[in-house]
Amino acid sequence: MLSEIPQLQVVTAILDSDEEDFISQLLFNQGWSIIYRAIDAETLTNFLDSRNALDRTVLVYKSDLPGWNAELIEPHKGSNFTEINLDQVSTTSNEIMGYIRSHVRTPLVHEGSTSESGSDRAANGEGTRRRVYTITGTSGAPGRSTLAINLAEELSLKMSVDLLDADVKAPSLPYLLRQHLATHPHREGHHPIEIMDSALKDRNSGVEFTKTQGAVIVDIGVLPPLDELLTDRRWQAILLNQIMNESTALIYLASSTGISLIRLEEFMRKFPLMLRKVPIIYLLNQSGVGRIDRAVEERFLALVEGEKHLIMPTNSLLNKRQERDAMNSLLRLLHESDR
Repeated sequence: MLSEIPQLQVVTAILDSDEEDFISQLLFNQGWSIIYRAIDAETLTNFLDSRNALDRTVLVYKSDLPGWNAELIEPHKGSNFTEINLDQVSTTSNEIMGYIRSHVRTPLVHEGSTSESGSDRAANGEGTRRRVYTITGTSGAPGRSTLAINLAEELSLKMSVDLLDADVKAPSLPYLLRQHLATHPHREGHHPIEIMDSALKDRNSGVEFTKTQGAVIVDIGVLPPLDELLTDRRWQAILLNQIMNESTALIYLASSTGISLIRLEEFMRKFPLMLRKVPIIYLLNQSGVGRIDRAVEERFLALVEGEKHLIMPTNSLLNKRQERDAMNSLLRLLHESDR
């Protein structure tokens, strides 16, 4: 029950207003709800004294706060109190979020939400909880939308499926679904596949993943650089952060080109900046048999060593037998991520 989850309180205590605003924006885009901003040691002490000891409090501070004394937080230390001192951390998104991540391991979400991400809820055994599978990848059309349609078709054998096209720059899922249903009219035994066509019309409300059963497959297109995503306060960035928090698993597609693997390596290096623990499945799409193809495949395997991954052979999204084998492997990896 939601009422059984301790209320999360995030407090900032930083003298420089511009720096405090920058850090607060970072935290907000990562799902933190700032409940209090202290302007000096006295106001901070008053707030800490008034807090419920059962509430979880995260204090993000610098010791240049007027009247600061390290002893003032001593009485409040405990399992529900986390202090994060940014004195020695440079004011860049990478440094700040990397440092915060090293101190906070559990997902933090906006006020009013549960304190669990979609992947946490799945791992906790909520068998009827809605799954949200998010698909992204590098530029160059490596097959994200086609994979989304094929995955939806497969999952619809067991549950209802919604498709959300969050690729605001190049939406294609509604068109592809119409084409798919026109060429596959006999879907006996399948549950409905619906397009969440109105989900993005109100830019102030975000997306409501309200159903308790079934699956949502989200195509978010090419994910922006994660350090930019952390600082961007436009509605697209807030939407992507919300989707990432709700995701049960993230499917990352790379195409078999050198530049695609460079982008993949950059993503893997920066993803730890995100506070949320989303299981990731890495897919190399359109791997061929040539010398360059083999070199790209070897590089891909080296990058994803120890991670869940899958190599999709050439034209596997079009060849029925190869598509079947690739889909079975992907479903197995998704099932493992749901545990």
